[in-house]
Amino acid sequence: MQTATTGSSINESLYSRQLLVLGPKAHVKMMQSKVLIIGMSGLGQEIAKNLILAGVRTDIYDDSLVRKSDLNTGFYFQSRNVGQRKDESVLNALRELNTYVHVGIGDIMENREMKEEVLKSYTLLVLVNADLFEQERVNEATRRCNIGFIGCLQRGLLGCVFNDFIHFTTRDVNGESPKLGIIANISCESRDDEYTEDHIEHHRRDKKKRTGEHNVYTLRTVDRHNFEDRDRVKIGDAIFSVTVFNPYELKICTKTVVEGDTYEEIKKTKIFEFRSFAECKKEENDEVFRLLHTHALFRKEHSRDPSPRNESDRNKFLEIYEKNYSEAKNELPGDFAETCAASFMPIVSVLGGYVAQEALKLCSERFTPLLQFYYFNSYDLLLPHLFDESSEKQKEEDKTEKKEKRDTCADNEDYKCGDDKFSDLIVLFGRKKLDQIVNSKIFLVGAGAIGCEHLKNLVSDVTVTDMDTIEESNLNRQFLFRKKNISDFKSVVAANVICQMREETRADKIVPYTLAVNSSTENVFSDSFLGKYDLFALALDNAEARQYMDGRAVVLKKPLFDSGTLGTKGNAQCVIPYLTESYSSSRDPPEKEIPLCTVRNFPHLIEHCIEWALTQFQMLFTEVKQTNNTDESRSVNIAGEEDAKSDEVKLGENLFEHISKSPPRSKKECIKYAIDLFVSFFKTNIQKLKELFPEDHITEEGLRFWEPPKRVPREIELSEESDLHLLFLLSCSNLLSTCYLDGRKITKDDFCEDIDEEPCDSVQKKKIIFEKDDDTNWHVDFIYAAANLRAQNYKIKNAERLDVKRIAGKIIPAIATTTAVVSGLICIEMYRYLLNKDKLSNQQEDGVKEGELKFVQIRHKSEIIFMNSFINLALPFIAHSETLPPIEFECKLFNRKFNLWDQLEVKDCTIEQFMKLFGDLKVEMISHNNKLLYCSFYDTEKNDRYYYKNIMSTVDENCDFVMVDVLFDAECDNCMNIIVKR
Repeated sequence: MQTATTGSSINESLYSRQLLVLGPKAHVKMMQSKVLIIGMSGLGQEIAKNLILAGVRTDIYDDSLVRKSDLNTGFYFQSRNVGQRKDESVLNALRELNTYVHVGIGDIMENREMKEEVLKSYTLLVLVNADLFEQERVNEATRRCNIGFIGCLQRGLLGCVFNDFIHFTTRDVNGESPKLGIIANISCESRDDEYTEDHIEHHRRDKKKRTGEHNVYTLRTVDRHNFEDRDRVKIGDAIFSVTVFNPYELKICTKTVVEGDTYEEIKKTKIFEFRSFAECKKEENDEVFRLLHTHALFRKEHSRDPSPRNESDRNKFLEIYEKNYSEAKNELPGDFAETCAASFMPIVSVLGGYVAQEALKLCSERFTPLLQFYYFNSYDLLLPHLFDESSEKQKEEDKTEKKEKRDTCADNEDYKCGDDKFSDLIVLFGRKKLDQIVNSKIFLVGAGAIGCEHLKNLVSDVTVTDMDTIEESNLNRQFLFRKKNISDFKSVVAANVICQMREETRADKIVPYTLAVNSSTENVFSDSFLGKYDLFALALDNAEARQYMDGRAVVLKKPLFDSGTLGTKGNAQCVIPYLTESYSSSRDPPEKEIPLCTVRNFPHLIEHCIEWALTQFQMLFTEVKQTNNTDESRSVNIAGEEDAKSDEVKLGENLFEHISKSPPRSKKECIKYAIDLFVSFFKTNIQKLKELFPEDHITEEGLRFWEPPKRVPREIELSEESDLHLLFLLSCSNLLSTCYLDGRKITKDDFCEDIDEEPCDSVQKKKIIFEKDDDTNWHVDFIYAAANLRAQNYKIKNAERLDVKRIAGKIIPAIATTTAVVSGLICIEMYRYLLNKDKLSNQQEDGVKEGELKFVQIRHKSEIIFMNSFINLALPFIAHSETLPPIEFECKLFNRKFNLWDQLEVKDCTIEQFMKLFGDLKVEMISHNNKLLYCSFYDTEKNDRYYYKNIMSTVDENCDFVMVDVLFDAECDNCMNIIVKR
């Protein structure tokens, strides 16, 4: 077995996205832990999958035998495994997930009892799908062995997780980056009588102290500090506890002198004390706990689960329930009794990701653990009004409908099933609904981490498209890919692997494409192509593609299900035609851009330095032709100073131009240019800036020029003793060699020895595009060295290489656990739609016609409620909210309100006829996609190209309809989307 971690060395290429979530220290600690998972049903496999991908040493144990029905959620089981031990059946598949990690079968049982001496060698035991009585018994054993315990249970559409870490200390409660900022000023006064003794008391743990009275320091920050009382900050070399007076002011009461111009949050540690299962259960009164407790009592009495869809066992279950609790208030206890033997893949995904994240918390000592029960309930899939307290009438109707169905359930062929991989879904939804789901068609955009999970969680026909190829960093969370697949297309590999896992016999069950979704691929993903799908599922990592697919969904009136993650955070959103707002109805604010003058001359954050380093990279190695019109060659524009200064700073102009006109022809010249660039960047240009604006410079307004956030720079002398200096020279010279010398390798020895080489006869620059995920190409090395040297110029704290890589490459932190949870949550909503497709098609069309122009409004009668979800597993936090209805606007043309799902329709006609439809309303512009069909300020000759042609012929599309955008004058509606039909 290979190893990805030796001492403190970590394979950053493999674990880079996860390292950004956990941090290197926590990652190393986690990889030194060892987890035992008992139970290898689908839930056990999901937990093991996530832990092994994360790099945790894992043992599994389950000596029970595989049944055909286990193939439903047991995605690593194959037909050939039926009748074999579960742990042995999945061992090889789990080992393939991460060849750097130990995966074995635990030697934990002897005569049906656990070997507690062996148990003590583990950090954590995860007990899967054991009833509550067994969880209590095993928890007692783990407490005797002083190891952590997680019990998790999935029955029907319910789930439960129990945590017991006994005594746990976390080094970081929330996983957020430490707050950093600039101090505008610090003022000190002697002890303030109004500063209470309580304030003084909570500051008495400061590390540096002096005798005498406390002093009160007031810190004014440049930006909002976002601190709370008693937060700890590092200022200079000392650590203090603060009191918040307002968003820009902090107070410190201390005997220590407070000196410094920056602050940094010191993350708090927190201790958690846990109680045993036996203690916690006494106070539990959640409905899910009551049902699972009743289930355990049923098993104790009958030595089996209640039989699926069995009226007799249902009554026995209800009798036990009502004996221990009150009379059932709704259909949930009865429905649970009939379906608790079944398992549902999306819930397995949610619980598997959630449990694995809790395990990682114990192993890494990061984030806030679950205290101590978590419950999951999705029985609203069967009982739509279960959680709607305002719909009592509807609940009664549901109850009557369920009773009528139950009266014939024993004879109902729809719920009869044998022992096969779909039997659990038949128990839950019936054969007709299952056929409806299995035969549905889904268009999945993205085959990365979430896309892989979707393919695992869905049983419908799926067409998946993704233009990306597999990289090593994908293997840490995209469980369908292996090292041998690197450089292959994600969608093709994912489709092939998932079909093999499912033993699909139909070649067209999962169809891969290797195209992006945008206007350039509409010849393939046309309206007629997309129109055949029941829903769109998005598994993307960028807003532009989401907005594009959202627009297509609105035009085609297709439901869209979006999900995304950022570290331990995630979200899932449902877009349902006529019922909800679209994805684009509400957007995140745009990313704040850094002013150019800040990047060029006045950085005060490491992000500014990294942005500057990226600019130098692009100018030196990406731009094929340098000109003196580049940003860096322009004069520096400094706010508050005269524009007419004749000696303004010009950063690197002459040197960039010289390299462009006289490129290096040998390794020696590459080295010389690298040294020249070092001196120019970090010494000469700084000197020029300080000559122009000395440290004591005063502006025309009489203010100090170098006021925070500006920081007075200092020059750096090149030193052969500095590893950072050498890294800059090596990376810069090697990149110059790649550009001009076809990549002749330059080593450290070449700086010390005479190089015997033939110079190149002719040089043609090769364009280099920044690539963040290849640690051998010198790209990140250059950015890391240049950014940190720039930071040293301005006395800014240096950044770790991984952080530089994240910021420069705009890398999204990611971990498999969050992906599994988010995919499970949104897949539940996809099932909700497919199960209720008939009800959702119950529409009422309300239209009004004005000549050939028809205004169509459709409103659903269905009361199906879809849920959006928001999660942060670091806390841990999972919240659900009902989808928002679409916003309505005023349509002046028809004098009525409309929303984004309503549409204007017209039969195909010429532009001339089309414009006459709007009567007195003045049309300013007509367009389709990026093609302008009419513009009021064009001359007649230009407009006549399409004016007398039919619209459908001008757009040249082989489809039944097109969407055109019509822009009116300011006195009317600004813009309308109109459907033109053949």
